[in-house]
Amino acid sequence: MNGTRVAKRYAKALHEAAESAGDLEAVAKDVRFVAALMELREIRAFCSRPSLSRDAARKFAETALFPGIRSEKTLNFVKTVLANGRLAVLPLLSEAFEEILVAKSGVVAVEAVFASEPDAELLKEIATKMRTRVGGEVKVRTRLDGRLIKGFRLLWNSRLIDRSVAGGVRDMRLALKR
Repeated sequence: MNGTRVAKRYAKALHEAAESAGDLEAVAKDVRFVAALMELREIRAFCSRPSLSRDAARKFAETALFPGIRSEKTLNFVKTVLANGRLAVLPLLSEAFEEILVAKSGVVAVEAVFASEPDAELLKEIATKMRTRVGGEVKVRTRLDGRLIKGFRLLWNSRLIDRSVAGGVRDMRLALKR
């Protein structure tokens, strides 16, 4: 099972525990705190090391995580992550948790993947067209992918619109085979 799927399962469990305890706002703040730590390349790399010992993970949690966590639900969550040897979930937690919050709010999360930094006008046009397409509010999150030569891809609810050069070449190949 890949890391993203595991992170989504853990995030779902954390969200359900927080929601049932009425502690969702505090847990969301804690998740943002963890995300801020994971923005540091060294910490993200440390957490993602496959050979990380449980003792090293516990010491890291005691010094870097526990002092900044305010909710008992989040504290118990991190302890469970440590007990299961899944510290590598933490760099992926924020994104997975945010997806759940967005989905629960009724807003459709759209990931826009670009070859290069998009301009504001293009993002505005994408958001407008996606609102029309999904029939509701959307939250567009952007990401750069150096493997794309030019263009973009939009991903939402397991759907894809590919307007990249690679997507155009693939479409031409398919058309020629017909």
